[in-house]
Amino acid sequence: MYIFDLNDKGNPTNRVYTIKIYYLKIFENNNMIFYFIPCKNSEGKAGLYDLVENKFYSSETGTDFIAGNEI
Repeated sequence: MYIFDLNDKGNPTNRVYTIKIYYLKIFENNNMIFYFIPCKNSEGKAGLYDLVENKFYSSETGTDFIAGNEI
């Protein structure tokens, strides 16, 4: 799955380079399957935390997410 990219046969294209994410909900058949919120993990790495699966996701390169100000 690509967020804010187009999927061209498994390859990301037309990447969006700057965007603010406050939360992201993804549904399948009217069921929420992901509910992402931006955060940092215990190691200080920025990423998205899924409140549905209670799982932290970071980018493949580790540099795609930049944390904003703490609130």
